[in-house]
Amino acid sequence: MVKQKGKYYFEVQGKDAVRLDEKKSLTSIIDILDDYPEASEYAQKAKSNYDVGITLGFIGGGLVGWELGKVIGGGEINGVVLGSGLAIALVTIPLTSGFKNNINAAIGIYNKKSNEPVETTLNLGLQQHGIGMSFYF
Repeated sequence: MVKQKGKYYFEVQGKDAVRLDEKKSLTSIIDILDDYPEASEYAQKAKSNYDVGITLGFIGGGLVGWELGKVIGGGEINGVVLGSGLAIALVTIPLTSGFKNNINAAIGIYNKKSNEPVETTLNLGLQQHGIGMSFYF
């Protein structure tokens, strides 16, 4: 589950839950997910969607804002620039949706993989340095 308040953070389960529940930048979360190739693939797609969406949103919003500023200042509106800005801004909607779907898929894979049982071994008796007990995980 993705949540955002300033920086993104995720509700996760498993061994790294504390590490990921803290608010982090998207890049640092993707670095953590790199340990899981399937999750990393979705996370990289999400980052691409995010980067393109932010860029296009900034450009589209700037064009719309420029034209609205001209109207407020008493100038005439340029319909082509306003329409272009709106069209560019609307392209960000599917990109945002793609970001959320991909990052949720990555976190879902991460949660599933990190909750898998870890193989453990307990050895009692003679060890390398004498009699003792060793626990491997």
